[in-house]
Amino acid sequence: METSLSGTSSAQGYVRGLIAIPSASATSTMTSHATVTIGSGNIQSGENVRLGGFPGTPTASADGTGHGYEIGFIR
Repeated sequence: METSLSGTSSAQGYVRGLIAIPSASATSTMTSHATVTIGSGNIQSGENVRLGGFPGTPTASADGTGHGYEIGFIR
């Protein structure tokens, strides 16, 4: 079974003015460091055993939205 990771980031920027130039940015960064550590001793099983650190694929999403309102046009 793979490790399942997901992350989301969101940014919003608002500006009002004579010349409204909005700016917003969002970044989402994820890294999987999946590991398996087995202490001393035996692993007993009646069938096959699968051991491992399965990193999977991290899912990251980001949304940056800018809203600009020009004076006299939109309130």
